[in-house]
Amino acid sequence: MSASLVAGLLNAINAYLVDLLSPQQTFARTNLPVAETVVETSRIVFVVASFIGGFLIVLAVLGIAMIYARVRKGAEEELPELPPEPKLTPS
Repeated sequence: MSASLVAGLLNAINAYLVDLLSPQQTFARTNLPVAETVVETSRIVFVVASFIGGFLIVLAVLGIAMIYARVRKGAEEELPELPPEPKLTPS
């Protein structure tokens, strides 16, 4: 669970830095206060969506790995044990 949180946090930081370093699209009427609100809202949505995406992807990978390990362990328990091999003595 903590790995998912760290991955989500790192993904959100990456998204914020990408948004900070990439130039914003300019519109014909950028002097309207509504345009700033739209840009700020889209930035927040982008960072939150990146956090959720990073969190869920790592959580899904870990979940699939746990399910695979349980299925594989169950399959190994169903196999019959082989008789021990006889020891050969060198002559």
